[in-house]
Amino acid sequence: MANEFFTLLTASGKAKLAAAQANGTPLQISQMAVGDGDNGGYYTPSESQTALKHETWRGALNHLAVDPNNPNWVVAEAVLPDTVGGFYIREVGLFDSRGDLIAIGKFPESYKPLLAAGSNKQLYVRMILEVSNTAAVTLLVDPSVVLATRSAVDQRIAEELAKRDAKPRDFHPLQTFPAQAYRRNVLINGGFDVWQRGASQTVGGYGSVDRWLLDLGGGPLGGATLSRMAASIAETEALGATTSFMRLTLSKPPASKVNEYCQVCQPVENLRRFTGKRMTLSFWAKADQPRKMVAYVEQWLKRPPAASDKIRALEAVPVELTSRWQRFVFSFSSPSLQGREPGNEASLAVFLGVSYSDAYPALNAITGAQTGIFDIAQVQLEESPVATPFEYRSFGEELTLCQRYFEKSYPLNDFPAKNYGAESAFAPAIFSKMFHLNVGTSGDKQINMTIPFMVEKRIEPAIVIYDGLGAVDRMATSNGNGVTPAAKSSSTKFVNMIPPTGSSITWVACHWVADAEI
Repeated sequence: MANEFFTLLTASGKAKLAAAQANGTPLQISQMAVGDGDNGGYYTPSESQTALKHETWRGALNHLAVDPNNPNWVVAEAVLPDTVGGFYIREVGLFDSRGDLIAIGKFPESYKPLLAAGSNKQLYVRMILEVSNTAAVTLLVDPSVVLATRSAVDQRIAEELAKRDAKPRDFHPLQTFPAQAYRRNVLINGGFDVWQRGASQTVGGYGSVDRWLLDLGGGPLGGATLSRMAASIAETEALGATTSFMRLTLSKPPASKVNEYCQVCQPVENLRRFTGKRMTLSFWAKADQPRKMVAYVEQWLKRPPAASDKIRALEAVPVELTSRWQRFVFSFSSPSLQGREPGNEASLAVFLGVSYSDAYPALNAITGAQTGIFDIAQVQLEESPVATPFEYRSFGEELTLCQRYFEKSYPLNDFPAKNYGAESAFAPAIFSKMFHLNVGTSGDKQINMTIPFMVEKRIEPAIVIYDGLGAVDRMATSNGNGVTPAAKSSSTKFVNMIPPTGSSITWVACHWVADAEI
């Protein structure tokens, strides 16, 4: 069925648009007019018209832009102010800077009252003009006549709130205000600022950067290094205040027909939160030379997931890398969980991969079994149909979020299993470097070392204890390093250690880590 209400280009409009495309001089649309129709009734507009049937108001455009979701649509908007009215609107027209009618539309009947009649309102009129080349239309509006619409006011409020939060960011018309204004990034440590475990790793698993797992397959693949890189001043300015990024260096390609590959992954807990939601993944990346990487997202119904527990939310998409930083954006719908039974550790897992064996043909077809250097920065996943600028959180806030999954007693720049040397067997030198307890002469009395966590863990964590030389499940005491604790235990809120008893023990010291990763 044909649309009852529509917009069409006039003959003059078609000719001028064709000329604009041919000679490169854009058509300048500047005004909109409204009218009450043919003798106070509807009529069918035609392209031969040079004027409205009965014009009642004409004014400057309030907004003229290309529609963000349809590149062939030019959206023109005008606001009829309080001071005009007393008529119906059944026809609308767009005029260029020379006063020629470019487009005409049949408009749903709307009454524009005047205050003198006992009612008043500002009336917002929108026309959509479909053209083959929007570059042929000059998208300029006189700012001196622009009136604020509600959506514009909402956006301005959001921008001002962002300034108050010291986090300036842009807002897209498809964003939900104000729900998307803050705490948009559901990924933790997407800026790669927190590295509690180490500055690099060469084996799979969680080993360096917080919340990001290095996955090298079941082989596993050798010759892979994940490392922390400090951003240069130029990179900081180009990426927008980033201070560090993640580098994957691959010197050995995955072997043929073998379970080998190189990818990083972050599982986000509480899969139910994302069921049926529209999501957008964005990140920056580059390589040492033109190369390819892949991005995909999976729903994991259980952890660890079997093949039947994995559901693709974002199918594998190719990413064309160059030696310059580029931003990549992919939107997708997270499938509904209706009819499924997600477990307690169900999660939404984000994957970024750089090389795959031909044992994985779909992924190998994108990246191949390649080597090289790959840099990744500012990874963001948000509940939104569009990508927004990367959300910066303070280092302290990001660290706190990470500590729900992993916490250590070491100073921030000391990594687990650090060897403090021979002095770690002597007090008070070690007291400034390790958690310690002066116990006096304990004799055969049992001593509990109960230490609360900075952040409650998501589950009861696995605890590893280290002495001053970095030995695992050992403590330092007044008798030296290498002492085996009598027992250890933990809850989501604290770690408890019981040092050995002995009349000669006057102090005990150790470091620990608590791991509650997904």
